[in-house]
Amino acid sequence: MRFIIFLILTLTASTALAQKEAAKVVSNPVTTGIAGEALNGSPVTDSMNVDGYGWLKLQVRLTRDSTTDIGFTCEESDSVTTPVWSFLTKTAPDDTVSEFNPTFTTAASVNWTIRVDVAGFVYVRCTFTGTSSGADDLLTVIGRRQRGE
Repeated sequence: MRFIIFLILTLTASTALAQKEAAKVVSNPVTTGIAGEALNGSPVTDSMNVDGYGWLKLQVRLTRDSTTDIGFTCEESDSVTTPVWSFLTKTAPDDTVSEFNPTFTTAASVNWTIRVDVAGFVYVRCTFTGTSSGADDLLTVIGRRQRGE
């Protein structure tokens, strides 16, 4: 009998802990529309619905040929159908760069994760640029919306 009570208490505690951990971060994919696009064309993501989310996590993959750096800016709007885009004032990449229009220097192909603070925004879109970039500098951006920490 004690073993059954112990087992019930252990399972209840484990379930409660798992539910608490799952509630911390909820991550949902979002279509960015940038898949193998030339960086010299300054690719722009699709309008991404981030309503109710705190962070937009962008996985940036660059197959480098000649670009010396990559930069990005993000804009926000309350409507995707009649957007009045204004620049975000809150950006915070994972690597502690917190300027509004960050630029990252690169001498090789890269795979970066950038977190953008989107709390309070409805739609966001981001534009990527490169210095000395050519048609063979290919960019792919994968987005995930996140709630929580």
